[in-house]
Amino acid sequence: MQSFKSSFISFPKFALFALSVFLLSCEKETPKISGKDLPKKPLILMKNVAPEVQTLEICGQEDPFSIALSSDDTLSLNFNLRALNGMSQYKIDIHSNFDCHAHGRLAKTTGTPWQVLKIVDVEGTDIEITEKLPVPDDVQVGNYHFMLQGIDLKGNEAEWVLYSLKVNNGSDEQSPELEFSEPTSDSIAISKTEKVEAKLNITDNKAIFGGRIDVTYLSPSGTEFTAEQYFFPKDGGKELDYDFSFAFPTTPSTGSYTFVFEAFDAVGNETERRLKVYVLD
Repeated sequence: MQSFKSSFISFPKFALFALSVFLLSCEKETPKISGKDLPKKPLILMKNVAPEVQTLEICGQEDPFSIALSSDDTLSLNFNLRALNGMSQYKIDIHSNFDCHAHGRLAKTTGTPWQVLKIVDVEGTDIEITEKLPVPDDVQVGNYHFMLQGIDLKGNEAEWVLYSLKVNNGSDEQSPELEFSEPTSDSIAISKTEKVEAKLNITDNKAIFGGRIDVTYLSPSGTEFTAEQYFFPKDGGKELDYDFSFAFPTTPSTGSYTFVFEAFDAVGNETERRLKVYVLD
């Protein structure tokens, strides 16, 4: 009998399986399940999903296999597991996709990232399963991945089922406001030896503690760099003035740089502003 659990012990087999699933989960592919003939490997047949699956913009692209959720919601699933050899286990994995799997800057707020790793033993050749997965009350806003896997008694793996989850927090759905007080325009010009300086004001409907500002910039060639990450202090209240001063680590080339200021509140609601910086000789 093969299982997800035993695969954890047998490192080489599970490592290859886990790696292949992870790489697949970071791509925008979806399972192709016909449901006509029962092949040797097991099948996962989705019967009902609530809230409904729809097309949403995820990481800048339209994803037709997306689900919109809030902290007031429960993700409800009804599906069949079928296997000629008999089913052994199914596995549910929900994990964050805040940086669109770019493995970039730390996405830290005081909200709780939604994480589920559930492995269930099952028996039979045709099993109907109902799962109800409540969204945490203090969930961190953002994109998540949902993945459902199945394995039969001989270790054959079903084609995984993947959804993109777009999660809001019902207790705070308002993004912070971010405005420049200096400069008064959305572009400035500096020499190679000068610093990039700006003053911004952040306001929100709730206390801003637990949020942050991420500052990145694009070079004239389009390469992205991190300039600063600033976490809001405990005594910030609902409003904060933020002074930004940045010296390039090496002498910059002349050209146009785009600085992106992203403000996040405590649960991850986001606002951004951009500043064009022209570096002159």
